[in-house]
Amino acid sequence: MLPVALAVMIVIPAGAVLVPHLVKRVTEDLSKDRRTYSLCPRDRGDTDILRKSQMAEDSAPYRGAGPHRVVVAGAGDLTLRLPKEWVPAQTGAPAEYQLDQLELVACGYQYAVGEEGILQTCKYKPLQGGAEYTVSQQSAKYDYRVYEARTGTPLGSFTLKAVRGDCADFRSVYAGATGTEVTADPDDKELQRELQPFVMATVPG
Repeated sequence: MLPVALAVMIVIPAGAVLVPHLVKRVTEDLSKDRRTYSLCPRDRGDTDILRKSQMAEDSAPYRGAGPHRVVVAGAGDLTLRLPKEWVPAQTGAPAEYQLDQLELVACGYQYAVGEEGILQTCKYKPLQGGAEYTVSQQSAKYDYRVYEARTGTPLGSFTLKAVRGDCADFRSVYAGATGTEVTADPDDKELQRELQPFVMATVPG
């Protein structure tokens, strides 16, 4: 597992009693993060993981025949658009999956937002009348870095461009709002194509 430093500061009111077992539990909760993005470096230029994770103890080893289950963490979090057999079961908590089914984490990093202009403009007319509402989909790039969940070992990387998305049939907006800019996502099929060599690999061991 890649090294990471963790500093914990607990502030209590003056005169309060600091209970040792409480400090230990709080520290353990912070240092054993179950969220899959905790394995990802803070940005695409870093190499250190964000924080220590329970994946090192609880996730499945990346061994044998595929499919090896994966989550896509960070920007461009498209895990639920992957084939069902590629994805571990969710626990019910946000961004949490069954770690004993998880073998791979793909960390996504968004950059170059808007550098290639607007990919799509969607226009909506309010039901009660009024000013037209527009949604502009901006261009972007996404770097993905694939790691073995159990060890934090980097396995490879790839880059995808954002693609023009379909306009939703309707949108809920705040009264008086006239428009917004959103960042377009990469193509689902391109993401699957790039992940497939990792997911479907036969790994010795």
